[in-house]
Amino acid sequence: MAALPAVALTGTVLGSLVWGRAADRIGRRATILISALLFLGTTVCEAMPTFGGTLVMYALMGMAAGGMLPVVYALMTESLPPGRRAAIMVLQAGLTTTGGYMAASGTVAAYGVPTRPSSTSVARRRRSRASARSATSA
Repeated sequence: MAALPAVALTGTVLGSLVWGRAADRIGRRATILISALLFLGTTVCEAMPTFGGTLVMYALMGMAAGGMLPVVYALMTESLPPGRRAAIMVLQAGLTTTGGYMAASGTVAAYGVPTRPSSTSVARRRRSRASARSATSA
């Protein structure tokens, strides 16, 4: 299962490189639209019949998301007033990171951290079941 995020993040890096160059050649608007369509097309990644197909869809999803990053940031930077451009972009990047951490923290707080039962808790559960059976049979 560790292959899924690794493939998606690799796709994000490759997508940033590919779509950044594509934006210079075909324009930012076309690049954003193509990347958005590709991203929408990858919504079926969990419905793929094989694990290999799922990996391909995760790579495409990473490429689509990574492709939007440099293009959208460049577009946002150009639309800001030159005097405040740097401060607003740093603030935006910081708030995006903070928002991501808060969303992840809220998810963990709501659903808990998935953990594996330790061998001691499994052994303890087995002992309690065995003692419950012996108590009912005696």
